[in-house]
Amino acid sequence: MSFQNDEEYCPCGRLKAKFNNSFFSNKSSLLGSGSSSSISISNNVEKIDIALVHNANASNNESVLSDDEVELDNQYNIEQTYKEHISMEIIASNSISDVEQIAMVGVDNTNISNNVSVLPDDLVKLNNQCNIEQTCKEHISMVMGASSNSISDNAVEQIAMAVVDNAKASDNVSILPGDTVEFEHTIIDPKDPSIDPPKNRFEFKNRIICGPYQPIITFPRTLSGNQYRGFLSRYYNNYKWIEYSPIKDAAFCFPCRMFKGNSLNNSQLDHAFSIRGFRHWKNATTAFNNHQNSKAHNYSTISMSKFLDGNPIDVIIDENKKLELSQRECERLKNRDFFKRLIDITILLAKSGKPFRGHDESINSFNQGMFKEISKLLIKYDPIFKNHMDSSPRNALYSSNRIQNDIIMALYNYFKRKLALLLQNKKISIIADETSDVGHHQQMSIVIRYFDSILNKPVEHFVCLQRLTTVDAQSIFNSLNYVLVNKLSLNWSSVVGVCFDGAATMSGFNNRVQAKCKAKNNSIMYIHCYAHCLNLVLVDSVGRKNRVVFDFFGTVQLIFAFIESSCVRHAILEKIAKQINVKLVTLKSISNTRWACRSEAISAIKFNYSALVKALQEICDSIRLSDVSAKARGLIFQMKSFNFIFALNMLEPIFSVILKVSTNL
Repeated sequence: MSFQNDEEYCPCGRLKAKFNNSFFSNKSSLLGSGSSSSISISNNVEKIDIALVHNANASNNESVLSDDEVELDNQYNIEQTYKEHISMEIIASNSISDVEQIAMVGVDNTNISNNVSVLPDDLVKLNNQCNIEQTCKEHISMVMGASSNSISDNAVEQIAMAVVDNAKASDNVSILPGDTVEFEHTIIDPKDPSIDPPKNRFEFKNRIICGPYQPIITFPRTLSGNQYRGFLSRYYNNYKWIEYSPIKDAAFCFPCRMFKGNSLNNSQLDHAFSIRGFRHWKNATTAFNNHQNSKAHNYSTISMSKFLDGNPIDVIIDENKKLELSQRECERLKNRDFFKRLIDITILLAKSGKPFRGHDESINSFNQGMFKEISKLLIKYDPIFKNHMDSSPRNALYSSNRIQNDIIMALYNYFKRKLALLLQNKKISIIADETSDVGHHQQMSIVIRYFDSILNKPVEHFVCLQRLTTVDAQSIFNSLNYVLVNKLSLNWSSVVGVCFDGAATMSGFNNRVQAKCKAKNNSIMYIHCYAHCLNLVLVDSVGRKNRVVFDFFGTVQLIFAFIESSCVRHAILEKIAKQINVKLVTLKSISNTRWACRSEAISAIKFNYSALVKALQEICDSIRLSDVSAKARGLIFQMKSFNFIFALNMLEPIFSVILKVSTNL
């Protein structure tokens, strides 16, 4: 017999399966061999049709009465199938009873196969179902190829049983992959509950947005007691959270499976709905209701809702981290603004040469020191300073003596690094001189001189005061080398000259400081300090050989000591200055080392000359002490002498010019 293509033979166009050769080997043994003949007997066909319709209707009614939701396109019209088969090719038989037996057995066994195929409901989609029509086609085509014209009842029953067995085998293949039937394509949906949820956050969220996996397929039936039971598609409408896995033939709870690691339901989790899958179909509705009302399911549902409504945990952590960093940055900027004010206070006191600390810095002290007193002043007018002092902990006010020293050292390090960076690749000269301070420490001041191309002139920068424990040449040179190499990160090759005083330790050629400097760099020039040279010239030319000038400076020093040593005598001088309407200039002492500074003492005597003479005359008349009166008469005599007046008018303009020269050196 000849058949048309699969689409014309099977209107659904979706039933494709391949059977094994078990049936064909079975039919060959039943039918034997012989010549094939085709007999047309319309009466027999009509009887067979009536029997097929009756039995097909019975099978259809049974599928409807079983409460299984079977889609029409999954059930092929068995009646139409057999009609086409038998009308196209009439089974070769001489007996109507044989034909009727074949038809009746075929229908009965088809009903059995239909029951098997109906009960699984939606397990396998239409493209995975076994083509029962193809089975019948193969069976009858083999019958048409039989050589015998008569078929016994036993043979008919065996053919019918083979049809049923192979139909059952086709149904089993859709459930059990190990049977004889093989599918052309086996594809597992990635949304299947048997597959673990994705680990990636974005994929996980997309999977939740897609919702539960609810395939519309023919569900398999398993024998439970006296009935075949399985998953029903109406569960999808009754329980929105439920999902079905065709691979495991089990039901899962979508929220519980996705959020089974929730800390709230970890101890109450139902593994049947979250891990293993639920398969006890006999009590399915009761189990579904109990699970829907359980705490674990409610916690999972709430967690899923919050997950969809809110941001992921890593985004929340990132936002909290950004907020924390923003607050920390704001706090850091406030602290910076506060510290800028502390640094300004430090620079002010350092430039002014004022002391930072007081003798008593307690809260009840009237004078807590310049640093704290200025800080208290800023609290009144600066809101940033006030907010920090009022809101900060008591151990974070940054006003202690250690903080003050830290700020001073920080400023020193900053300017030192800035100076070191500025002096890179520049030619420099070193100026150094030592002296003792009020604490009886020998201090050496070091100054760096270089040419500034921006200002287009030489610039001098004070570097530091280096304490000397000994004043020998090696100690002084070691201090110079430490400052130049270690602090400023320079080398001796950039030094073009050194400038010291004329002391033997500094200026000596043999193993002295200048000799040790030249040992580092032969091109270094030693320069005797011009300020020291000027002072030596003044001492040698004016101070020692000229008697008039010598006596003049002695008289100037006596006038300063006589007037300023007594408050009464100083008050008399101020009174006289007011009477003659003269603005009093403070008297100065004579410096023994820096002659250029004597210019101020000479200028003060010349400016206050008339007031001094009248004040000395009043002291002589009013004071009853003989020694004071004698000193006053002696000073009046000296101030009115020609030599004093001559020296005063001659030296005042000279020393004014010398002071300007010394200042610019």
